[in-house]
Amino acid sequence: MSYYYNHHQPEVTFREVIVSIVIICVLTIIGLNISNRIHNHIVDGNNKYETAVQIDNNEEQFGYALKTNFGDALVYGHLDVVDEVNIDDVRGMYVSRELEKYTRHTRTVSYKCGKQTCHRTEVYWTWDHVKTDATKSGWVTFCGQRFSTYVFPIPGTNYVKTVSAGHHLRHVYRRVYSHYIGTLYSFVDKHTINNPEFKPNVSIDSAVETFKTGFWPKYMFWVIWIILSVVGVVYFCYAENAWLNEPFSGNDDDD
Repeated sequence: MSYYYNHHQPEVTFREVIVSIVIICVLTIIGLNISNRIHNHIVDGNNKYETAVQIDNNEEQFGYALKTNFGDALVYGHLDVVDEVNIDDVRGMYVSRELEKYTRHTRTVSYKCGKQTCHRTEVYWTWDHVKTDATKSGWVTFCGQRFSTYVFPIPGTNYVKTVSAGHHLRHVYRRVYSHYIGTLYSFVDKHTINNPEFKPNVSIDSAVETFKTGFWPKYMFWVIWIILSVVGVVYFCYAENAWLNEPFSGNDDDD
């Protein structure tokens, strides 16, 4: 007994193979060019951390760097608030009080009941944001120098406590502490810090590694580029490339 299949089996011709190889070569060259640019961009970005002048908790050296526009600098020192702020006796460099309400919600849940799909209404409760009151200090000192908090990158907030604010209401308090010690990276120019990054509780050597960007963007690019290239070549081979099967002379082949 014989079986017959009516569907068309795509046939890859010799010319399509040759063109596919050319496409792969061209895409590889383009990919290498883009990959090298990504690599160089990462290296250049990391180089500023590796070549930056290092100042280890020395107020005099940091002051001199600001006066002389020293360029890239890594400075380890103490960060202290000048004008501490306060909300309900929660004090710090920055303090926030978020009001949340315990809110009733409903949603429709579908489930199988025999051969049919049934529905039921489900009730659930969540703490939903209502409003946030926040205040931030205006000035800090770092390694003996005074900076506006709009210039110096203050650390992230820390949870403090949750207090009842009435029926189905609560206040959630968060703050930035008044004192830290850590490492600052900045490009020192015009007698101030520019594009600063601050890592609390981190030494200079450890900060360099945390500041630096890994080469994962380069590897991710190659994964995406290879997938797109393979998909493109497969699509080309399965397409109807009638123009490839025409004689190069443009004339019909006669016996």
